[in-house]
Amino acid sequence: NKLHDVISVDAIKSMENMEMSSFELKLWKLLGRNFIQERDRAKDIAWDSDKTFMYHCHVDSDGSYKFKGPYLQPGQTHLQRNIGDENVLLVKFSGQMVENSGRNSIFRCNNSSSTYQPNRNEGVGNCDLNFVYHRIREEGILVGSRRYHFFAEIHSLFSLGLHEKSGCVGVCRIRMAALFAMKSGNRRSILMPLLIQLRLFHNGGAVKGTLLVNKKLPPNTIQVRPSMIKVRSDVGHVNDDPMTNSFEVVATRLGSVESGLSCGFPLTILIVIAASLYYGEMDDFLLTKMILCGIPLGEPYLKERLSVLMREDLKKLKEGKLPVNDSYSLMGTADPTGILQPDQVCVILENGQVSGDVLVYKHPGLHFGDVHLLTATYVKELKNYVGDAKYGIFFPIVGPRSIADEIANSDLDGDMYWVCRNTQLLSLFTPSTPWTQSYFAKNVSHLKPADFHVENELEHHLFEQYLTARFSSNPVGEAATYWLRLMARRLTMDKSDAEKINEVEGKLLQLTDIYYDALDAAKSGKKISRLMFFFC
Repeated sequence: NKLHDVISVDAIKSMENMEMSSFELKLWKLLGRNFIQERDRAKDIAWDSDKTFMYHCHVDSDGSYKFKGPYLQPGQTHLQRNIGDENVLLVKFSGQMVENSGRNSIFRCNNSSSTYQPNRNEGVGNCDLNFVYHRIREEGILVGSRRYHFFAEIHSLFSLGLHEKSGCVGVCRIRMAALFAMKSGNRRSILMPLLIQLRLFHNGGAVKGTLLVNKKLPPNTIQVRPSMIKVRSDVGHVNDDPMTNSFEVVATRLGSVESGLSCGFPLTILIVIAASLYYGEMDDFLLTKMILCGIPLGEPYLKERLSVLMREDLKKLKEGKLPVNDSYSLMGTADPTGILQPDQVCVILENGQVSGDVLVYKHPGLHFGDVHLLTATYVKELKNYVGDAKYGIFFPIVGPRSIADEIANSDLDGDMYWVCRNTQLLSLFTPSTPWTQSYFAKNVSHLKPADFHVENELEHHLFEQYLTARFSSNPVGEAATYWLRLMARRLTMDKSDAEKINEVEGKLLQLTDIYYDALDAAKSGKKISRLMFFFC
């Protein structure tokens, strides 16, 4: 039905000055009761809160679209702070969903016209579908008198791909860390974070990375390394668009970080309720409501849904989330003192630095050597830098190769590491040779924004990349699936069949290289072909 067929303009205007509680009731009486029952009404009337209004536009493959919202979300993105909530539209493109692929794109309100004409045969999947979506990008989405356009204002970006891999660790004054801790809402005690993962926007520039507390810096100072600068500042660039500076804290390490999650099927009613609450957003807490209403756990639908929760818990086994005593999840960073040797790390927990052997691993490591046996070493000089900050693992900056790179091709840009001091595991562990890449995917040359000369050609290229991620198969998932299949075969093989074992292990190592390349393919620019997965 069209809007004017179900409600008149006068009826809409009559509700203009109503309070939200009265507006919801009247709107339900006029329209809603014809479609839903009263008990199913969504009575979210907190429209006067400080939350951000977000509207969604769902685009079909034939070019038609419909709107949903407003949705209330806490906080604002940098784009919303610059141009306002009402000028940002989240667009979702329909089509066959691919696991872990992107599906959203951001449009902003703009009156500019498009002159770049893409090739209809260019793109991925169905070229007609591709052309329809490109037409939406060019012509925009009309909402009343507003027209939303896809845009990409990244003239000062170094490259459309990722810079060369680096630690990306800056430093900040310890007083600033205390300020972030006080703003975190923890009033019981002020715990200064050791590491702060951040996004910083200043004069059109963008900085991303991790800050380490450093007492030696002057007050109110942040030291940023060149590798953390992702977009140069817009100083001297003529542009009428508004500009907002902001410092966004993505993550810190505060409070208990002991590792371990339940991986078994819940057997008591309290554990079942806890599990249903933990996964409540999956089904709008339907399971919790059913259990609290007294429905037996053996009821078929409830039993089937509980099995879904069990599978979600079992997935954590693949991620290395095991309930092991004396194991911790810590953010990694580089040793600012330069004292640590290649086989040493410094681990800071609740009561300070610890000493002794530790196992260190990072998800999603697939290689046999991704679990490292290292020596946790006390570094007295480190206290001069971080003071009494807690929870973190410091890696050495000396040696032929970074330990972080040896562990699942990771880096020190906010990555979390599993650290274990369990004596039983340590006594049974046998180290393997660290991962070294032997198979290399094809590199693709990185384009710079300056390489695009035709108007709107850059926007077309970026949107084409989005469509590729949205509709193409996922090489990460394919590599992981083949790896699990081969590993299951390897674990059940007869030890006497050495030739077969070597063949399977060789394929596992090659799949590991492919998997690590595929994880960073979107940023590194490496080309991962589907054909390379059919060898197994």
